[in-house]
Amino acid sequence: MRRIVSLFMFCAMLLLSACNSADKATEAPLIISTIKPIQSMTLAITAGTPLQTRQLLPDNVSPHQYSVRPSDASALAQAEVIIRIDAEFEAQLDKALQQLKPQQQLLTLSAAPHITLLSTRDLSDSHHEDEHHEHGIKDLHLWLDADNGIAMAQAITQTLSQRYPQYAKTFNTNAEPLIAAIQQADQSARQQLLPFKGQGYITFHDAWQYFDRRYGIQLKATVGTGLGHQVSAKHLQSLYQTVQQDGVKCLLYEPQFSPTALASLVAELNLHTATLDGLGSQLPLTTRTYPELLVQAADQLAHCLQP
Repeated sequence: MRRIVSLFMFCAMLLLSACNSADKATEAPLIISTIKPIQSMTLAITAGTPLQTRQLLPDNVSPHQYSVRPSDASALAQAEVIIRIDAEFEAQLDKALQQLKPQQQLLTLSAAPHITLLSTRDLSDSHHEDEHHEHGIKDLHLWLDADNGIAMAQAITQTLSQRYPQYAKTFNTNAEPLIAAIQQADQSARQQLLPFKGQGYITFHDAWQYFDRRYGIQLKATVGTGLGHQVSAKHLQSLYQTVQQDGVKCLLYEPQFSPTALASLVAELNLHTATLDGLGSQLPLTTRTYPELLVQAADQLAHCLQP
């Protein structure tokens, strides 16, 4: 009787092990993108395939404040491909990414072919306060240039085609309308901002160098204070001087900042304000979120620059 029970248990364990192996074999490969602009592209390129995609950083969290959750570490361990901007941009992922297995693939878009990388802007000649560039000498908001966006889409397509050659035709077919949508968004942004070429703006955080240089808009000053910090009286006075001397009419801020810190400046000098969301956190995630982000930014900036 004991032999029968033992044999039954042994067979049950073999069956359970076989089922688990089958589940793992049939489970769709996971591709992780760190931020929404990348996730939107990956979603577009992998459409029509069984591949799973996941955005790692939540919409309401800046890469500067992000910390890896246990669920994120688990997802990273399961992913076959991880796509990021740069080791310095998603620095909080360093420890988790050091644990990657040899069969896992890491795509760093800042090193992709045809990417133009700018250095962080030297604001020594403009009025700014406490402006810390945590990205070192590189400005890593590189997706805010449409040409870089196209290069990113091409790099993702090439990487996934090499990894999953059975879907390469689908990836390349999907990439064509995505790139066309980026080109159309770029053309739309250029036309919308052309009347404001040469005009200036001030902002809390210098995240828009790629965008403003592409369309001929000029950054005049940064508020440059961290979250929760007050603007000093000295710096506020220098901002007044910049606005008056350069005829600035536009104050831009990102969702994590608030223009209330400059309420007196806005009221007295009749500044327009606008929110520019470089990560697209307020946009629904679709296969066209990235080009929509470019169009929305141009819309907001044009509205802010109006006389």
